[in-house]
Amino acid sequence: MTPEQFHLRIGKQAPAPAYLFVGQEGYERRRAKEALIRRVLPAESAVEGLTQVDLENTTLAEVLDDARSLSLFSSERLIWVCSAELALPRRLASTSEEGEERTNANEAALSAY
Repeated sequence: MTPEQFHLRIGKQAPAPAYLFVGQEGYERRRAKEALIRRVLPAESAVEGLTQVDLENTTLAEVLDDARSLSLFSSERLIWVCSAELALPRRLASTSEEGEERTNANEAALSAY
């Protein structure tokens, strides 16, 4: 889906449970993030309802645990994950022997979610 198609779809339909944005264009990712915030979070809970994490500093399992838990501060939530490519099996497998263990853990966590 192109960025334009995403913006049209999100304007007409309820957002999907998850999106994966790939590519080098940071501007389009920022636009998509802002559109999701406007669509998902009421203005008064935009700060409390937005969680931003980076997979360079957090495991995928921790992100999924956060997604499963209820928020004490907001009824609607948006979890924005940066460096999501680190969860890809081919990326992890090429990094180290430990990568294979992380790959299996990521696949299991995503399947369970």
